[in-house]
Amino acid sequence: MRKPPSWYIDTLNARGGLAFASWRANDLERGNTLSDRPVFYFAPPTFTPTPIASPATALGGERHGFQLGLLDQQGEVPFGTLSEITEFVKRVYLGSGRSDGTDGGGIIPLPPTEPLEPSPEIGEEFERQPALNVTDFVSLVRETPRGASQSFDWLPKNKGEDQRFGLTISAILRGAEAALAEMLARLPAAKGGAFDRWHVAASRLAAILIQFDLIEAIDRNIDHRTRAACENFAQAMDANFGISAHPAELRAYPFYCIAMMICGIYPGYRWPDYPVWTHSLTSVGEPLEDLACLPISAKHAGAIGAPDPSAASIADLFCSVLASPQRIYNMPDIEDIFWFGAARVVGCDPPSISSYSPRRRIDLVHDSRLRRLTIAARLWVRKELPSRCFSPTVEKLIEDNPSAP
Repeated sequence: MRKPPSWYIDTLNARGGLAFASWRANDLERGNTLSDRPVFYFAPPTFTPTPIASPATALGGERHGFQLGLLDQQGEVPFGTLSEITEFVKRVYLGSGRSDGTDGGGIIPLPPTEPLEPSPEIGEEFERQPALNVTDFVSLVRETPRGASQSFDWLPKNKGEDQRFGLTISAILRGAEAALAEMLARLPAAKGGAFDRWHVAASRLAAILIQFDLIEAIDRNIDHRTRAACENFAQAMDANFGISAHPAELRAYPFYCIAMMICGIYPGYRWPDYPVWTHSLTSVGEPLEDLACLPISAKHAGAIGAPDPSAASIADLFCSVLASPQRIYNMPDIEDIFWFGAARVVGCDPPSISSYSPRRRIDLVHDSRLRRLTIAARLWVRKELPSRCFSPTVEKLIEDNPSAP
């Protein structure tokens, strides 16, 4: 049945973040010739609607890999405003996997090797409290009718702000634990190309953890599974590569010792005799490049619908949650890795570290730096997560990525 005119997507390339939309009746699927009407073009990075002169340009996109229209079981999906289309195109673009173009090109670091044993599960012994009000988002989605949208604030003021701030800090630290535990589980058994790729990725992760002062907080209240992962890694390094950590330091500061081993500064000294490690540690890429080097577990890869779970990275999970935050509702521990990714993004230019000692840094600078990092991450997430929610049908289209190859 023909419905009153509305805004409809004419052609769409989700992977490239490109779309054409126009004000018309919902008759595109019947192959009708499009009459003259307002037509707008959307593209990264701003996705600002740009008017174009001819509707033929929009339909011409189909010959270049664009899908024709956006349909659900009831026909073409209507939008109330151009800003809603902007939000939709941006979100499907983010969820398409950090594409650098319509061909999906770009330099993506080779993934680390497959884990030799099941990835450790971090922090499952307690009831998890979310830092994001994702339950409210999902509830609002269910209330939104087809063809409409509703505004949403992810971090509303005066709604348990202090509690959610503390929960965000905890989520960042758990995400860091999960990232390192997954990386340690993938240590190759011998040197070679696989080890070289692993070492590049692991060194980037260690640099992030040290630069952002995450190690001390984790070592204070380390999860027993993470402690076991660190001990297993130290044993493997000793058995396979002849590199050992001092048992006392490994027990007292497991996260710290492992990070130093990865960076090539092997903790064989007693700290009272040698209290400061002198070294320059830096991650070498832009934020998403760093996150693209860090693997996620097969469970998390499956939760985000990764086409190749063995190659899925934190960058994939991070972009997937930005596009479809309701994924957290289905698997809450995804939020931890998402917050760790957000911390890396906002902490892209931390102070250079020329000397590092856990005993000297814990009381002087750690808490204030972690708080500043958390504040910046929360502000960034509030701005970058979806500002509007759509009906369940449209949200499902975003999650499934309507024109991904």
